[in-house]
Amino acid sequence: MTSKPKRGNPPAFQLYADDFVAGTMNMDPEEVGAYILLLCYQWTHDDMPTDMQRLARISRVSEHDFAHIWESTLKEKFLGPGGTNPRLQSLKEERLAYIEKQASNGRLGGRPKNPPLSSGLTQTKAKANPNESSPVSSLLSPVSSSQSPEKKIAPKRRARSRAKPPSEQDTSDRKAVYAHFEASYFEAYGKDYSHAGAKDGALLKRIVSKLGKGDLGEIRERIDRAFADDWLRERGIDLGTISSAWAKLVVPKNETSPKGAKHKSSIDLFREKYGAQQ
Repeated sequence: MTSKPKRGNPPAFQLYADDFVAGTMNMDPEEVGAYILLLCYQWTHDDMPTDMQRLARISRVSEHDFAHIWESTLKEKFLGPGGTNPRLQSLKEERLAYIEKQASNGRLGGRPKNPPLSSGLTQTKAKANPNESSPVSSLLSPVSSSQSPEKKIAPKRRARSRAKPPSEQDTSDRKAVYAHFEASYFEAYGKDYSHAGAKDGALLKRIVSKLGKGDLGEIRERIDRAFADDWLRERGIDLGTISSAWAKLVVPKNETSPKGAKHKSSIDLFREKYGAQQ
């Protein structure tokens, strides 16, 4: 009668690779295969068969060949109680003990809690004089017992305000302005504009939201004024140019101020600033 695997046995065991290779160095493949199959059977059962026929069937080897393998190699590997492998049996017992310990902790609600102060631990008796210092504390502390150090209250950290994502209208406006800028750039230079990533994204946001205040017609007009100027085109126009020259791209040449004072050319004013940085 064949014994059935015992319920509750761990489903796997550790195979120490270096030790196994060293211990099977002189075995041929058939002997190694029979050995590992017998170890697996021992792990899942509480006892080992005693008759050679049963052991041969577990090992997937004929009875004739198994008799030779057993006597020459495997017999010395299973000299423990009940014909078991001593080392594997020891590992199994350790594993079962660990599982039982974990199950016991689980039944108690998890890991053992720290015992309360009242259970077996003596509490320190309060001093009659609260200003009296112990010999040890007086040596360790630079502050006398009569002077209680002031507690430093850490300043509260201000919560970071997260930038609100752009609305659908803002996104639409920026796309429209950028499309107009790209078309003007291609017309002026005969090539596509090379986007500068996050830097251009921030400039576009500033142009549309802060400088242009959402007036797309005004923004397009200032972009057109920039590309219409030969001096700016020769030095290269990008979104940074539009942002920097914003105030100068709206006043036409020779326009007088409300007080009657004549302005310099708007582009000339920008050239003085922009040209000095070249």
